[in-house]
Amino acid sequence: MKNSYSIFYIFIFGLFLLGCSRDTIESESQSTLNSAPQKVTVIIDNIQSNSANISWSKAQDADNDSILYDIVLNNVIVLKDSKKLLFKLDNLLELTEYNGKIIAKDTHNNYSETSFNFKTLKYYLKYEKHIYFSLDPNYFSGLVPKEIIKLSDGYLIGGYTGKTNGAIFFALKIDFNGNVIWKKIYENQCFKIEEFKMKKTNNEEVLILGDNFLFKIDRNGNQIWNKKFQEYQNLIGQITSFDIDSDNSIYLVGYRKNTQNNDQIGYLSKLNSEGNLIWEKNYYDSLHYDYFNDIIIDNNKILIFGKIETDKNGFENFYFIKSNKNGDKETTKTFDNNCGGAYSKGIFKRNNGNYILYGFNQCASYKTILREINSNGDLIIQKEYEIGGINTLKESSDNKLVMLGYANSSSSYNSRMFFLATQPNGETIWYKDIYEMGNYYYGEDVIPTEDGGFLFLTRHSKNYVTNPEDNGEIIIYKTDPEGNYK
Repeated sequence: MKNSYSIFYIFIFGLFLLGCSRDTIESESQSTLNSAPQKVTVIIDNIQSNSANISWSKAQDADNDSILYDIVLNNVIVLKDSKKLLFKLDNLLELTEYNGKIIAKDTHNNYSETSFNFKTLKYYLKYEKHIYFSLDPNYFSGLVPKEIIKLSDGYLIGGYTGKTNGAIFFALKIDFNGNVIWKKIYENQCFKIEEFKMKKTNNEEVLILGDNFLFKIDRNGNQIWNKKFQEYQNLIGQITSFDIDSDNSIYLVGYRKNTQNNDQIGYLSKLNSEGNLIWEKNYYDSLHYDYFNDIIIDNNKILIFGKIETDKNGFENFYFIKSNKNGDKETTKTFDNNCGGAYSKGIFKRNNGNYILYGFNQCASYKTILREINSNGDLIIQKEYEIGGINTLKESSDNKLVMLGYANSSSSYNSRMFFLATQPNGETIWYKDIYEMGNYYYGEDVIPTEDGGFLFLTRHSKNYVTNPEDNGEIIIYKTDPEGNYK
């Protein structure tokens, strides 16, 4: 009987041990079933030609394990065991497709993978360059850049700077990366310089016009000859622009006073390649004054853009003249301004053979006006932009138009400059401006570059002067086709 009880108790004890063993095995099995982290959400932004920013959301983990991240790009590990949620991908190639994945892994070697892909952009040279120099360490005058032209080995910037008794001219050459090669000062001292123009000849000599001085420099900035037109001094008149024909003859336009009644009359003259007068003509087509602002020579014709007074209340309209090479008028056109003040700025020939006239008027604020005309002066396109006053306008090789100037502002403690690019028909593609309280930015000139971007010439000064360059410095913005310089 005792043996029966012993066998029974042994059997019961065995069942107990077996149950405990199963509980232990199930417990250990459950502890090994650790979940993998969930996939993340990936964002690729600020894609450039050689870099891109990648960021991702924090991987959710049901077991609250610590998570580390790897990045694999085109089958190469570029980041390993990172706790951060962002990374900059560097040293990429332009216009290249990249594929990759972000691996989120926990402490139990469980992991999830999230794929991504992107394509880098085309490379564009972009920069912002500041240039300043002073003539006299005791006289810190600001620089006023006005125009920039492209040469075979860089760019030439021209403008003027202050001197004790007035202003004098400067020119400086930069390479394609914006680095100064040389700078020159020209002692043609003026009381003031209201108009400034530069144009290059066929052999890359450059003519510079300002305050009734006209002088020529070589490609190294050395002055070849210098002319001063005495009769325009003392506010009697002003030469405003010029152009050069295929024979290197020079045509000047501007305005002068009518000695009989003191009215203002338009002026055109022809000089030889050495700056000596061949002939001159006066034009008097309005009630009290004519103002010729710009000129181009094309197909043996002289094309002039300006403004005239059209009523006794001083109302102004834009004005176009086409003449032969002797200055005899063939076509004249007047374009309504629809406002009091008209500011004609420039004329140039489009890639399609038509001409662009541009300027602005002043009503409640400044409004930029663009007109495209054919060779007979017939209007093809007219566009108006409520952005401010335009300074210059150019056309790119793909027929887009880009303009810059100063934007409308209600503050006297700053000025805002604008860049505007349009389709060939004048429809806006993008608009950008540069603004900073207590700073003055003036867009002066622009060159479309061969890579599809732009080079913007800017004058910058500050309301409160603490350094010499605060009086006026040059800023050059080299941008991509969308106007980005950073």
